[in-house]
Amino acid sequence: MTTLFKNVDGVQVELTAEEISEQKQQHDYYDQHIAPTVGREKRNSLLEATDWWAVGDIIMTEEQRSYRQALRDITAHDKWPLLMPEDWPTKP
Repeated sequence: MTTLFKNVDGVQVELTAEEISEQKQQHDYYDQHIAPTVGREKRNSLLEATDWWAVGDIIMTEEQRSYRQALRDITAHDKWPLLMPEDWPTKP
């Protein structure tokens, strides 16, 4: 098991079991409640930035259609919601 430390007045001090448990709870809360919201906000922002591609007199390329569909499908990614930058689709 990895030993975890905190900095107290410039000295590394090992975390107590209680502090480790508290950090784990915070990480679990983030993973379950915050990360999905942040991910959806990013996805929505990326989709919104390409909405002009779907204007009636513009014909989207297949790459543009695929990108927008990949953004819509991102919540089905096996790492969702804890995606790395390389997990996001690349804008054409």
